[in-house]
Amino acid sequence: MLIHLSIDQPMPSPDILPQQVVAIQLKALQDNDETNTGISITFNFAAPDNKAYTGPLDKFIQLVKNPVYAPLLNFKKCEVNKIHIEGDEAQQIVIITDQTGKKSAFLFSLSKQQNGPYQNCWMTDSVIRLAYEDKLVKA
Repeated sequence: MLIHLSIDQPMPSPDILPQQVVAIQLKALQDNDETNTGISITFNFAAPDNKAYTGPLDKFIQLVKNPVYAPLLNFKKCEVNKIHIEGDEAQQIVIITDQTGKKSAFLFSLSKQQNGPYQNCWMTDSVIRLAYEDKLVKA
C-alpha cells in the first residue's frame, strides 16, 4: 500500500479554528490521490484518542475507504452547515454529494486539546455518518 507523507502537509496548530480544521479535512479528502495524501492529512487532524482507536494510518486508510465513509473520498461538492461551538467542543454537519450525485451527511465532532504536543489545537474526535435521505424539492 502506498502512503505518501509530506513535510508540506498541514498540521494542527492553536491558530487553526475548528471550522478551518473541518475545511482542511474536507479539502484533503476531496483531493485524495493514489498515495492517499488526503487521508493522511485528515489523520494528522485526528485527536490523539481518535488516532488510538482508528490508527495507525494504514488502518485509518482502510476505514475511510469502507462504504460508510467512502462518499467523502473525491466528492463532487459539499454543503457545510454552521458550526456549533460550546466551550472546548465543536460540531459541524456536512452534506456531501459524491461522484454519482448521491448525498450523504456527516457529523464532525471536534475538541480543543487540553495537554500534550497538541495543547490548544482543535482536532477531530469523530466523524459519524448520519441517517440522511435525498429529498426531492418541488418548486
